[in-house]
Amino acid sequence: MANGRNGLGISRCSFCEKSQRPAQLVVAGQGRAAVCYECIRVLGQLMEQDPPPPRPVPDRKDALVPRDIYANLDIYVVAQDRAKKFLRDCHEIISSIEQRNAG
Repeated sequence: MANGRNGLGISRCSFCEKSQRPAQLVVAGQGRAAVCYECIRVLGQLMEQDPPPPRPVPDRKDALVPRDIYANLDIYVVAQDRAKKFLRDCHEIISSIEQRNAG
């Protein structure tokens, strides 16, 4: 078993499958998954060497205006006008923050 516990209180890392004492396992899930410190350190080094690519910026020309957001929500959400107005207002706030940061 790659990541189970035996009767001696020793677990295995789910990634490298090395036996570890429970105190040496940094992350242990509710099931049998566990990750040792060494695997986390190696992953951190890999992330520093090869960071993820930047996320593409969405094209703002196709962005919906608040009126369109509300209309689209009317199609899928029955009643709940307060929730629809809240989502519309959130969009307005985010848009104004993006405009301030862009300018």
